[in-house]
Amino acid sequence: MTEAIAALLGLIVPPFVDLLTKKISSSNVRFWVSILFCLGVAVLINLNNLSTKDIFESLGTVVLFAQMMYQTYWKNSDLRSQDNK
Repeated sequence: MTEAIAALLGLIVPPFVDLLTKKISSSNVRFWVSILFCLGVAVLINLNNLSTKDIFESLGTVVLFAQMMYQTYWKNSDLRSQDNK
C-alpha cells in the first residue's frame, strides 16, 4: 500500500520542488533540495512505522517516480518556472 502511495506522490513532486527552488541558481543545491523534499514525503508516508528500511524504500519509489515525471512531462512544460529552465 505504501508503495502505491509513494508512486502517486512521486508523480506530483516536480511542481512542488520547482516552486521551492524557484530562486536557487545552483543545480547542485536544487538537486539536494529535491532529495530532501522527497525524503520528507517518504517520512510522511511512513509516519505510522518509522523504520529506516521502510523510509528508504519509499524514498526510492518517490525519487524514481518524481524523476520519471520530471523527465517525461515537467522538464519542458510551459508551467515550469522560467528561473529553473
